[in-house]
Amino acid sequence: MAKSVGTWEHELLGGVHPRDPYPIELVKVAKWRTTLEKIEMIKNANFKDLQFAQTLTKHPLYSNQVAEEPIEGYDCGDYVAICAVKK
Repeated sequence: MAKSVGTWEHELLGGVHPRDPYPIELVKVAKWRTTLEKIEMIKNANFKDLQFAQTLTKHPLYSNQVAEEPIEGYDCGDYVAICAVKK
């Protein structure tokens, strides 16, 4: 939403953005892709044996309160790491 409105200071984001959000300049130019889009690109590049780890599963308002250990999968994390093997 910050990208859409051009700022973190918009009333729609009040009380819900993280304490230390990404700089708005980065948010505006970043090319955010879904995990499924990334999986497709990785497979099209002839990688196999994909493994996933995810983190940032808490609401952004609370994400900086405690260090969060990554968990397996990609279904609920806002950050997903993908490891793969080149065919």
